[in-house]
Amino acid sequence: AITGTPKAADVGSLTFTVKVVDAYGDTKTSGSLSIAIVAPTITFPTSLPGGTVGTAYSGSAAATGPAGASTYTLASGSLGSDLSLNSSTGAITGTPKASDVGTFTFTVKVVDAYGDTATSGALSITIVAAGAIVFGAAPTATATYGVAYSSALSASGGAGALTYSISSGSLPAGLNLNTTTGAITGTPSAVGAVTFT
Repeated sequence: AITGTPKAADVGSLTFTVKVVDAYGDTKTSGSLSIAIVAPTITFPTSLPGGTVGTAYSGSAAATGPAGASTYTLASGSLGSDLSLNSSTGAITGTPKASDVGTFTFTVKVVDAYGDTATSGALSITIVAAGAIVFGAAPTATATYGVAYSSALSASGGAGALTYSISSGSLPAGLNLNTTTGAITGTPSAVGAVTFT
């Protein structure tokens, strides 16, 4: 039996002969034998998903074909400041920020447990800005003096948590804006029309 685990240094054609001796001293030598050791075929993905500012990114540059525990490194290029390459798994993760908008091009190198290496072709990740912030329905336009009032602004889009504030004008006396939810609540304490943004 011929057994073992070839390493990168073993790649090539190995030629040898084998001699056998039996229990009675009879011998025989084989003809020329050979074993061809080939490098593993290592294949990287050819494309990666894009990402959006404020949304956790998950992609993978993991290759198929490496043997045993492998190590991944950036061979060239950049992932930007907020994405990172996992050296053990080839996973690319992180949460892009506004400064990451654009396309990042790079290559990845893998080394497997037996010293086999491969480098990917050019890979790229495009990060786009979050969707525009859009306001929904306006708050209920009429409130009654001395009667509890409750209405809400609503907005969607953007990245992460939204914060509400009065940018011009003012709310009617007795009413307040919740900066986290956009709710306008309270009991009006004066009569009249007010305008605000």
